[in-house]
Amino acid sequence: MTNPQYTPLDIARGDVDLSRQIEKSLTITARHTDNPELKRLIHDVLARRISVRDMAMTTAFSAIAQPASEEFARRHKRMNDDQRRRMTAQAERDIARRQE
Repeated sequence: MTNPQYTPLDIARGDVDLSRQIEKSLTITARHTDNPELKRLIHDVLARRISVRDMAMTTAFSAIAQPASEEFARRHKRMNDDQRRRMTAQAERDIARRQE
């Protein structure tokens, strides 16, 4: 039975399944981070006290997002076109599977 009081975060332009996946990822990140400020920010997002956009504009979020983005960019640059197409196709399959 679902909780009638529960409303997923609307952080994916109405895509409830994707919003739930992002919310789950935030919960896991909060559980595993050693950064107390980031943990607090995530809890504030999950409690609907601040938006994801507000969190994304903080130095605590930037401290983890920037290195991760830079690493992704490095890996993406090393990929050939076929690898990029396969990665894109896998992401599209993952999204479609969540929407089923």
